[in-house]
Amino acid sequence: MQVLHPTGEREVMAVGDGFAEVTRKGVSLVVHFLDFPRGIDRQRAHLAMGRALARLRRETEEEGLDLVRAEAALCRSIARLSVCGCGCVMCHEAKAVPRRG
Repeated sequence: MQVLHPTGEREVMAVGDGFAEVTRKGVSLVVHFLDFPRGIDRQRAHLAMGRALARLRRETEEEGLDLVRAEAALCRSIARLSVCGCGCVMCHEAKAVPRRG
């Protein structure tokens, strides 16, 4: 998502699932997470991505809730790293992982 500031500056941010209300006065968001690039810890996001990918690779039917949580964690880390301009091999491979939703 992009924000257009009154100064004309554009800023990209990572935004999770949620709702947006658009009116003449502006836009209101109710979202799971919203991160500006300057507030994203790349190392932490990469570690979260690695954990999520490892959980998805150990997929079993007994872990239904864990798989949903792992997919959500993977999506969050991809969103965060994409606004940081990270183009590493791990990010590229993670985007290709098939997901249920």
